[in-house]
Amino acid sequence: MKTFALILLGLCTLPALGQTQKVKVRFTCQCDDLVGARYATVVRDLIAKSPRYVATSVFTSGTVEGKDLVWNYGIRVLSVDDGTTQKGIATAVSVVITIGDIYISQLVETCGSLHVDDCAADTLAFLDKNAAP
Repeated sequence: MKTFALILLGLCTLPALGQTQKVKVRFTCQCDDLVGARYATVVRDLIAKSPRYVATSVFTSGTVEGKDLVWNYGIRVLSVDDGTTQKGIATAVSVVITIGDIYISQLVETCGSLHVDDCAADTLAFLDKNAAP
């Protein structure tokens, strides 16, 4: 199964006949706490500015009969206030990288309100690490 996923990852990111194409990424976040909401905004901004990635609203596309299914990368995040001190000081985030509906990897980290930019950058670096070249 892992070999199939790696082959699939490679096929999904191949540029069409030498053209440089950005990799499509769907970002979803159940981030209802204060720090998590700020983190989600920064991740969306980083994707928008990225030279490698472009935001999409779907995990899969091209499901019409006779056509190949295109699976996009997904960054699926859940955040919760860490609750160890006052609310709004830190959040715990669970970041899952997928391709279509196939799980690739997961990262869990705590993100303080003063380090939201760093945590968001960590998320894109984690996608870079797990996305096919």
